[in-house]
Amino acid sequence: MAAGALIGAEAQTKTDAAVEKRVEALLSQMTLDEKVGQMTQADMNALKNKSDVKTYFLGSVLSGVVAVSLDVRWVFIITAIPFLLLIPLIYFVAKKHWRQTA
Repeated sequence: MAAGALIGAEAQTKTDAAVEKRVEALLSQMTLDEKVGQMTQADMNALKNKSDVKTYFLGSVLSGVVAVSLDVRWVFIITAIPFLLLIPLIYFVAKKHWRQTA
């Protein structure tokens, strides 16, 4: 094995250990409800109130096939919600793509 490859492998091991330490630190600060919420993806239309994202510690929100203008407004609403322990919220937009043919 080349010396450069060995150094790279050692650096990767140190990076992996640092990431694992950071993950363990974050998890130790979270309640069970927060951990469950982070693993949950809710459909935007199922939320009764936009603050449910914060209330249930949601880690991901999915917009179904809706108008783009609605999605843009929702992105601004979601970005105003503080992140749980600086963990970003994942926001998905599903858009139907099709082409009519004669």
